[in-house]
Amino acid sequence: MKKVIAILLFVVFVFSLFAIRFLLTDNFSAINIALTPVFTSSERLSLKEKKKIKNILSQPFFYFAKGHHAFAFISEDGKYILKFLRAKKLRRPFLFSFTNIRAKQQEHLHGKRLDFILKSHALAENPLKDETAVVYSHFYKTEDLFQTIHIFDKMNRRFSIKADTNSFILQKRVDLYEEIIPSIIESKNTHAIKQMIRSYFQVIANRCQKGIMNKDRGGWGRNYGVIDGYTKAYEIDIGSYVLSDFVKTKEGMEKEIRDCSRDFRRYISCHLPQMLDFFDQNIEKTVEANYQPLR
Repeated sequence: MKKVIAILLFVVFVFSLFAIRFLLTDNFSAINIALTPVFTSSERLSLKEKKKIKNILSQPFFYFAKGHHAFAFISEDGKYILKFLRAKKLRRPFLFSFTNIRAKQQEHLHGKRLDFILKSHALAENPLKDETAVVYSHFYKTEDLFQTIHIFDKMNRRFSIKADTNSFILQKRVDLYEEIIPSIIESKNTHAIKQMIRSYFQVIANRCQKGIMNKDRGGWGRNYGVIDGYTKAYEIDIGSYVLSDFVKTKEGMEKEIRDCSRDFRRYISCHLPQMLDFFDQNIEKTVEANYQPLR
């Protein structure tokens, strides 16, 4: 009986260590971002572009957050976010390494998920660079960056990542809607609120004009932000884009804007109900101003 109790205590102890490590690190590890670039391209960065990217990546990056698809690190100067895809989520589950049960199906599903996410990130850079604040995405094989990226995790452990052999995406850092809107409401800055609403609708309309739908319709506060003022919004969660001719239509554009702003509208109705009419009217105005009849 004592042996059984001892074994159980040992199991609990080991499990506790893993749980503590998970909490302290957000389950981040070097192996969890080890995703080799899978695309090939004949396009190369110009010397000016390469110099800019290398200059940004030469500074250290510090742990910022864990998203659904990626780990995010913020640059030392606070101007950029460096994202690494959570490679562990895109691999076949560990247990399937020891069995053939549904192995092929699982491998197929994880291959499709990786393909979907990579294509979405490719769209975020081209043609949505101006809407997503993407500076550079590295999902293409390179041999000429010669750059080591130094990142620090939640426990301030340093990791050195070779840029040429790892996938990553670099974005400008934005001020999130969920961080700015409450303070604007508190200051009763009506003009700023109206501009934030217009900017939110406009970035979605711009995306629709390019025939791209966002399948992630939630997260208005954490997935959208601004840089230096309220006149231009950016969509920063870029893992769920798909091509769609429907969003180019008037009906499709309006539906996309309404679907992507449903939670935002709910927030406005709770905290600023006098703005609801303005909110609804500007959806229609945005569609009228941006819809381009298909030819």
